[in-house]
Amino acid sequence: MAWQLSYESLRAAFVLSASGALSAADVAAATARMAGDPNFQPGARVLYDYLKLDATADPATVKFASPFESVFAPTARRAFVVNPSALRRFAAAIGTAPASGEIKVFADHAGALDWLHLGAPPGKHLI
Repeated sequence: MAWQLSYESLRAAFVLSASGALSAADVAAATARMAGDPNFQPGARVLYDYLKLDATADPATVKFASPFESVFAPTARRAFVVNPSALRRFAAAIGTAPASGEIKVFADHAGALDWLHLGAPPGKHLI
């Protein structure tokens, strides 16, 4: 899987984009890389862009019952954007996994960004 990590310093948010096949090892490595970034805070707001994943990607590999889940605080907010055809599969896999903070799955960036912005100070967008 190819991962791209960026940090939007003016907006205090991380964006993780993935393409290709999804594996638990890749998810763990990307999480470790993000957690090691000097800008990372446990209450981070993160957008996972999974729109370019293979259609056969198994959302079960996105279980958060790993040591990397502990990098997030209860105030963290994570939005996953996936192809509409995979929305139910990802929502079911993520919904049953233990997690810190809030996690939701979306079919488009607009909905995900709106949700990530909830609770942001007026005039400050997080992504």
